Amino acid sequence: MKRILTAFLFILISAVNTIADDTIQGKYCYTHGDNESLVAAKELTRTLAIRNAIENYQTYVVATSGIKNFTLTNDIVMTLSSGYLKNIKSTGDSISGRTVCESVTASVNPEEIGATIKRESLSRSRQIEEKGVDNNGTMKILRTFRVKDSLYVVYEILKADPQRKAFTTRPPPSVYTISVLCLMDDGGHIYAANDSVEYYQHMRDVAAGVVGTLEFKGIPAKTASYKAFLYK
Repeated sequence: MKRILTAFLFILISAVNTIADDTIQGKYCYTHGDNESLVAAKELTRTLAIRNAIENYQTYVVATSGIKNFTLTNDIVMTLSSGYLKNIKSTGDSISGRTVCESVTASVNPEEIGATIKRESLSRSRQIEEKGVDNNGTMKILRTFRVKDSLYVVYEILKADPQRKAFTTRPPPSVYTISVLCLMDDGGHIYAANDSVEYYQHMRDVAAGVVGTLEFKGIPAKTASYKAFLYK
C-alpha cells in the first residue's frame, strides 16, 4: 500500500511540474503569379500561415520583444517552425482567383519555445560579435541601432584598394555600400535606402581598420524591425 501511495504521489508531482502545451493559430493569404503553380502556392501559403502562428504566439512575442534585428528574428522563426511544432493541422482553406488562404493550428511547449529562443539568441549574438552583423570580406557591419527617426550603422573596413578614392557624388553600388531595410509588424516593406562609405560627405578614408558610422534619416515611426546588409 505504501509503495502504491508513493508511486501515486510521484505521478501527481510529475503531472503538476509538467507544463501543458499551448495551441497556436495562424492564417495567411497569398496571391500567386502567372509562373507559379497552384501546388507551389498552397505550400508557400501553409508555410507562411505557420510562421504567422509563431509570430503571434504570446511566449514568442515576449521572448523576442527586445530583439530588433530582423535577420535574427527570422532565423529564430525558421528554427522553431522546423522542429518545435507538434500536431500541425489545417483548419480551413480557400481559393479565390489567384489568392490562396489557409488557417492552421499547432501545439507548442512554452518552456521549450522560451529556452530555444534564448539559446538561439545567444548563439547568434556570439556569431555577430565574431563576424559582424554582415561581412563581405571588405567590410563588416558591427552593429545597428536606432535613435528616434535615424538608423545608425557602425562598420569596420577590413581591407581597401589603395587606388580607390572618395567620390564627390554618390558612387554606384560596390563592396563599400551599406543598405538598410525597415519592416512593419506584418513583414511589409516600408523603407529602403543605401549609402556608401566612399562618399566624400562621410569624411573618412577607405582604409583597413577604419571604424565609422553611417546615418540613415527618416526612418518611419511604424518600423517594427530593421536590418542592415552589405553589397556583395
